[in-house]
Amino acid sequence: MTLPDDYVASSSATYAFAYIKSERDQEGTLYLGASDGAKVWLNGEEVGSWNRTAKTPDAVAAPVALRAGYNPVLVKVYNIFGAAGLSLVAGDT
Repeated sequence: MTLPDDYVASSSATYAFAYIKSERDQEGTLYLGASDGAKVWLNGEEVGSWNRTAKTPDAVAAPVALRAGYNPVLVKVYNIFGAAGLSLVAGDT
């Protein structure tokens, strides 16, 4: 999932929601880039919270456990100054 660079202005919070489909229970990694900070939940559990990251897709790598089927992922991006940004990619470990 990606937010356009000019999507949200300064002093704002934006939420993004999606599902990650997994064919089986497995370990994986979420690669996150956000401006300015982000909090991520997977299957209703907090994965992590970062106050400052870069917008690059691999600024943060967080290990996660995926369940077979659809795994809901919620991301909160909090932007302090300038344009907000988000990049989230799910990958194998």
